[in-house]
Order: sequence, then C-alpha cells, then structure tokens
Amino acid sequence: MPWSEGSRLAAFPSASVGRIDPATHQIATITSLPAVRADGTAGLGSVWVTTSTGLVRIDQATNKVVGKLGIDKGDLAVGAGSVWVAQYGTGRLLRVAPR
Repeated sequence: MPWSEGSRLAAFPSASVGRIDPATHQIATITSLPAVRADGTAGLGSVWVTTSTGLVRIDQATNKVVGKLGIDKGDLAVGAGSVWVAQYGTGRLLRVAPR
C-alpha cells in the first residue's frame, strides 16, 4: 500500500520505519533502513529519514529505499522544493534538492 495524504510515519527502535494507515490506525507497511533511524518526515513524493549513516529516501508509492546520501544525521524539514537537514553538533543547515 502506498503512502497517501494523512499517512503517518511510525518509528521503531530498530533500523526501520512504518507507515500507519489513517483509516485503520494500523501499521500498513514496514521499510528496513540501512542503519538506525534518527528523524523522519514526508514530502516531495518521498519519505526522508536520517540515519546514523546518512539521509535515506523512501519512495512513497513502493515503500522501497531509492536513495542514500552520506551526510551527518539531523532534524528534517521539507519546504521550498527541497529537503532541509539541521545537522546535530555542527550547526550546519543543509539543503538537498531532490531530482
């Protein structure tokens, strides 16, 4: 089942995230990550997750990891056509412009 408007991101203690179906409030899908999750958000047709090894992009239609970027983890936001990462400990704000 793909991500849809109103879907919620569920965090797990391991290296995975889940999508909660807004109609049933049940976990609909679980996607494995390459490393332990730090933060996540959805936007621009993808779910974006920072992990201990970088930024991970999950396709909302397939629930599969479709991209990885080796950057330091941090807090995420989506806006102005980009993904923004406020890196922990460095004070840097990174702009990622997805293709």
